Amino acid sequence: MAEKTTTVKKNNPIKTFFKNNGAILIGYGLLIVVLIILKGETFYKWSNIENVIRQAVQNSLMAFGITFILVNGCVDLSVGANCATTGVILVLFLNMGVPLWGAIIITLIAGALMGLFNGFFVTEWNLLPYVVTLASQNIYRGLGYVISGGLPVRNLDEGFAFIGNGRILNNMVSVPIIIMLVCFVFCSVFMARTVTGRHMYAVGGNQEAAQYSGINPKKIKKIAYMFSGILSAVAGIVLASKLYSGQPSSGVGYEGDAIASNVLGGVSMKGGTGTHMGALIGALVLATLTNGFNLMQVDFYYQMIVKGFVIILAVEIDVLKKAAEEANISLRELLFPKKK
Repeated sequence: MAEKTTTVKKNNPIKTFFKNNGAILIGYGLLIVVLIILKGETFYKWSNIENVIRQAVQNSLMAFGITFILVNGCVDLSVGANCATTGVILVLFLNMGVPLWGAIIITLIAGALMGLFNGFFVTEWNLLPYVVTLASQNIYRGLGYVISGGLPVRNLDEGFAFIGNGRILNNMVSVPIIIMLVCFVFCSVFMARTVTGRHMYAVGGNQEAAQYSGINPKKIKKIAYMFSGILSAVAGIVLASKLYSGQPSSGVGYEGDAIASNVLGGVSMKGGTGTHMGALIGALVLATLTNGFNLMQVDFYYQMIVKGFVIILAVEIDVLKKAAEEANISLRELLFPKKK
């Protein structure tokens, strides 16, 4: 008797990519077309394109950390304060004579501890992530002012400045862009290819079911917050190097852009869905939007208003997508139901 053979249908990665990111890519493409029409070569020349990517670096790094958090069904409002304070920590240790590599390691550890601080109170004390990270935002911001004496801490060392201002490959590529891409690859591979990454999706999708299957939600959430803290510290290192100083007043409002980048990129605020590719695309959309406004000399205040409406629209789309999934219908069927 011949044995039956079963074949496992493999997902086409290209098809999956466009399925997950098609909407935001179409929107991004339309935005680029509009800016090319309005500003022409001023927008699409390479120097400006690189400027857009550089503008996205800070936001992208923190957005990558936020992706871990949102996938778990939590939130982190402390990333901007973490970025500012870790930048101050880095420069202070450099000024003490600590080698650059040593100061970077200390700074990354500090960022990880800040993240674990959030994770501890969210998981062990069962406090709302919004409340915990809003409180830690004030704590970290205040800590930055205390250790810096309330003033920027400067360092003009060339090796330090290279991180945020250097260029490689015959001056073709900026170092911060390379750092962003390396972090993106690591985060993407971690979420897609490791057991812990898959557990994060499980916890965010249905924590109770994940727990019954043997997953420890507390441990997974702590790891997510630790990653968020580390990536915020990386952003703090790049920013401090770019400014030649650690500034405790920097990073204000960064958490909003980081969360918005994720929501624009299809990362669900309710957990269980999203990728770092989506977060990267979302960050590029915001950077391109800002760049376009600047080229058209639109006042910063109006930019804030438009960004606010963009975020509301992105969140509403996320809510509608979730509703469509729960009803087992397409988003189009939800928005335009057929008449019986």
